[in-house]
Amino acid sequence: MPIIADYTILSDDFFVLDKGGEVKKDLPFTLPPSVYLDSPAILSFKVVSLDPVDLKFRVLINGSEEQWAKYVGGAVCSLHEVVGGLNAGDNTVTFEYQSGDGTLRIGDIVLWFKNDQ
Repeated sequence: MPIIADYTILSDDFFVLDKGGEVKKDLPFTLPPSVYLDSPAILSFKVVSLDPVDLKFRVLINGSEEQWAKYVGGAVCSLHEVVGGLNAGDNTVTFEYQSGDGTLRIGDIVLWFKNDQ
């Protein structure tokens, strides 16, 4: 069977992480049994911060840290991270506010993966 590029949309909306409010957001999703796990996937998402001061957050997949970032800008940016640790079936991506001040808006989250069709 050919291996093709595939994707799943984890969130089309934005959510807010703020140390005075929600500091963690779990996004459960399912990958098909035909997912090709011999190579990493790509997680992409948009981030905007409001009034950041040493604002740090991290991204985990199934409990393993995949990205850790210090955010200093205020403009909308798109981040892309090569990730592993995925499973055929149930998975969870977690966005977690770590430290500093400010508010994060995160959205348009897409996981690109290979599928053995």
